[in-house]
Amino acid sequence: MPVFVRGVEEIFRRLDQLPSIVADRVMARALREGGKIIGEEMKLTAHRQETRDTIGINKSRAFRGFMEIEFRVGPHNKPDFVAMWDEFGTAARFHRTGKGTGQHPVRPFARPAFERSKGEAEDKILQVLDRGINNAVRRLNPGGK
Repeated sequence: MPVFVRGVEEIFRRLDQLPSIVADRVMARALREGGKIIGEEMKLTAHRQETRDTIGINKSRAFRGFMEIEFRVGPHNKPDFVAMWDEFGTAARFHRTGKGTGQHPVRPFARPAFERSKGEAEDKILQVLDRGINNAVRRLNPGGK
């Protein structure tokens, strides 16, 4: 059966009609699937194997007047300073004796990966939301009434 993705407003209207715990699960699954696409693109773009090995998805919860679920895609699990240096570069550094120790050139990987894959990730998020909402409605209303 083909998946029909409706407009974003329609999907969020339908999501608001679900119980909050179910809606949170559906949203978390959709965000994780979209994040996987961006993470895979980052792994392809990263310059070092050590950086590629640390790229993943982190889920966190925050309370800022309301419960918020957040997914972060990128290098993590350990401080990966070289990944930050690759993404943003460093200024010229000097030892206190005045001798230059060099600088790290800018070689971005995270932002270009995000820009290239965000459209595909958005489509996947909407697709998973639509499928998740339909499944949740079927489970909550087994009689189909």
